[in-house]
Amino acid sequence: MRLRRLATISLVASCAFAGGVVSARLCEPSARAQQASHASTIYVPSGGLAFRTFDGHVVATLSYDEHGGVLELYDEHEKPASRIRGNQLSSHASPMSSGDCTPPYVVDAVGRELFKPECL
Repeated sequence: MRLRRLATISLVASCAFAGGVVSARLCEPSARAQQASHASTIYVPSGGLAFRTFDGHVVATLSYDEHGGVLELYDEHEKPASRIRGNQLSSHASPMSSGDCTPPYVVDAVGRELFKPECL
């Protein structure tokens, strides 16, 4: 009687395992990457886009105006520390060709070193 019960439990467990394997192959969709037909796009809302930490602190904002895009980086007090405008950056010249990158930063009124956008 005991051997019969053990055989029945083993048979049921084996069938359940085999059924799980078969159903996983037939029912679950396969995880294959799809080729993107176009680049991903994020539309910036009219009020801008805020980047926050998991605890809710703002670290950066992305916005735009009539002159182009604006990226603002915030300090630990959530005050704007740096602002980069799209029309400030130039992709036509080499960063070090202007000779104006020594040193590649400016010191603001508080004493922080802020990198010159043209030297990035």
